[in-house]
Amino acid sequence: MNKYLFVNILLCLILLSGCKRNISSDSRLPFLNLDFKETISGTEKPERWFLGESGYDIRRMLNPDGQTYAMKIYSAIPQPGDFGMINNHIPVDIIKGKKVLIKARIKTDNVTSGHAGLWCGINQPYGPMDFAEWKETAITGTADWTEMSVEKLISEDAEGFNFAGVLNGKGVAWFNNFEVYIDGEKFIDKKGGEPAISELVWLKSNLHPLKSYNPDDTSDDDLKELNYLIKDARVVALGEVTHGSSEIFRMKHRIIKYLAEKKDFNIFSLEADMAKAHNINEYTINEADSVNALLDNLSFWTWNTQEMYDFTTWMKKHNEAGNKMVFTGFDMQIYQGAIDELRKSFLSDKATLPLIKSLENKLSENMQRIMKNKAFHDSVPPALKKNIDELNNRISIQIEKSEKSKEEKDWLIQQIRVITQSLDTSDEGRDKAMADNFLWLMNHYKPESKFVIWGHNAHISKGGTAMGHHLSRELLGNYINIGFTFYEGSYTAMGGNGLTAYEAQAAYPGTYEYYFNKVDYPIFILDLRKVRENKKENVKWLHSKLPFRTTGALKTDNEFHESDIVNDYDLIIFINKSTPSKLLKSY
Repeated sequence: MNKYLFVNILLCLILLSGCKRNISSDSRLPFLNLDFKETISGTEKPERWFLGESGYDIRRMLNPDGQTYAMKIYSAIPQPGDFGMINNHIPVDIIKGKKVLIKARIKTDNVTSGHAGLWCGINQPYGPMDFAEWKETAITGTADWTEMSVEKLISEDAEGFNFAGVLNGKGVAWFNNFEVYIDGEKFIDKKGGEPAISELVWLKSNLHPLKSYNPDDTSDDDLKELNYLIKDARVVALGEVTHGSSEIFRMKHRIIKYLAEKKDFNIFSLEADMAKAHNINEYTINEADSVNALLDNLSFWTWNTQEMYDFTTWMKKHNEAGNKMVFTGFDMQIYQGAIDELRKSFLSDKATLPLIKSLENKLSENMQRIMKNKAFHDSVPPALKKNIDELNNRISIQIEKSEKSKEEKDWLIQQIRVITQSLDTSDEGRDKAMADNFLWLMNHYKPESKFVIWGHNAHISKGGTAMGHHLSRELLGNYINIGFTFYEGSYTAMGGNGLTAYEAQAAYPGTYEYYFNKVDYPIFILDLRKVRENKKENVKWLHSKLPFRTTGALKTDNEFHESDIVNDYDLIIFINKSTPSKLLKSY
């Protein structure tokens, strides 16, 4: 799930001779859609722009000339703290140390109790919250079209750059004619074109075709390439560009089946509640009759699908044939599974059970606070955090004093850690916790064990602060990750029509998926490690941080965001068409 608005900006390169390159000739520059002309398919929302509409109505309007567009922001009764915003971004990597000037024209009608103006932010992922910096140059009242500008020097350590048109009062504001200047040179906004023949020739000669995503295929000859690609890595992480693609789920099932049967991988680890995922072993290894209730108990609809049901039933058959593959999880978003594990272990302990109940009450109090205040990224109030920490410590002491085995004690202490981790609701905190939990699993199985991770692309990625970043630094060559994407189709997600199937945004020229779809293979795997040291002209596009599909459990209008896929993933699997995962029940 992508909570961030933050984004980065691209700049011109300097030729080795010292001559300055024209900004518009840099192949890494994004298409910013500064004139609002291009829209997300099926909507009137402009590509590339994030519309912050809390308490405001934002619409694309045709200008009187009948050819150009403006964005209109309107609110009659804004709530305190609300603002309307049209937000864009430019990847920061090539503007570090440069001055960026943003220009636009603004018109207002009866703007009161606030201002309309331009805003720029560096390293501010959640958008503008403090408007004090630009109030002196912003517009109030009623004004005809006025050119406004704002300039920022981008530091060498900058991590993100946003620019926006903002209204934070009553009234109406229109914005058009956005322009960007980098060190005084005008940015020429140009949408990505068709790939060059040399680029497609290179891609076609370096990819490995896969014949199917069907896990029931009797031949796995095409998957033998994995023997070379993953070599002796102990951990293979399989991503997904959305939590709701049937083809991606089935392709992962097929790969895991191959890794288990041909490469002796024996631990499966899912982006799911640690305790509740562990309980699925009651089906896959032990004697539980049905997996349906166990999948439903994983807390998220994403895993309660026919595809996951098929995978777990295969795992049971695999284990019944004399093999052993353990089902584990590493997520920590929800504390209830950990509480249930503690309660189950101390049902007859009159000293410990009340402590567990008190802890559950305090955790519930915190969750109610979050939901009531919509404080999803706020820290736990100090007094409440102190109460929770004290209860965790007292229960930990009871665990250590008990006569349980070392293995049982380790597992229960880990549940205390999961509870503590669940209090940090930041994306960075979650990814670090998931990495820690997975490493805990590795340390509690035999050294020769081999692991398959199943999670979202954003988590298995080696970039930023993702779980995969932490794992790759810890495990080095023992961690191989495979990102997944698709060109077109549909997927299951939560959106405006509830939890159902939604059409995917079509991949457009300039996206990685558009390039991938230009070759004749509907499914293939590409080794991106070959590209990292290859700077030839015909692979520049892979280094360019082009838009790459990124959705999660939610349907979003704009599904593409700049990504450094060459450094984020070791391998990419492309599937040309996706269909929705099949839910096992209605929600």
